[in-house]
Amino acid sequence: MAEGCSRVPVSRAPRPRELAAWAEEAYSHVALLESGGPHGEKSRYTIVAWGASRVVEERGPSRAYTALSELARRAECDFTPCPDMAVGLVGYEAVGEAEPWLLPLLRRHEWPVTVAFKPEHVAIYDHALGHVTVCPGGSELGSRRIDGWEKARGPVYETGRREFQSWVEEALDMLRR
Repeated sequence: MAEGCSRVPVSRAPRPRELAAWAEEAYSHVALLESGGPHGEKSRYTIVAWGASRVVEERGPSRAYTALSELARRAECDFTPCPDMAVGLVGYEAVGEAEPWLLPLLRRHEWPVTVAFKPEHVAIYDHALGHVTVCPGGSELGSRRIDGWEKARGPVYETGRREFQSWVEEALDMLRR
């Protein structure tokens, strides 16, 4: 277990989605990383991360890779799952860095190519061993009752349905040609 972290039994911790819903009420950056299916070797961990000690948001593909590399280089951990992590997303447009010939074909959007953050708090649910590692130890594990699937609130980068469908039609047309 990482220094400065604590463990609680899964039975004494809120369910991951309830913890994420609670964190979303008070923090601008929240991530819920969970595997599908029954808990087994491939879905052993669920991670909830909230709060942001550092945020990276880049609009250009090359700057995005540079910023993410810097964020990852500062991580200090020698085991999995690591509480000293960065969580984020990389948009499809980042492919332009690896395949420059695609750049003219990529659409420009108002959202960033990448958004990532280093969480202030992390709860790592180990379903195999039945405990939750909380970093830093003593972090509040609030809970908010949710019914069914909770829709994300806050900044969500999304393409409208009609625009997405037109892109799919255009891609299919290009493939046929």
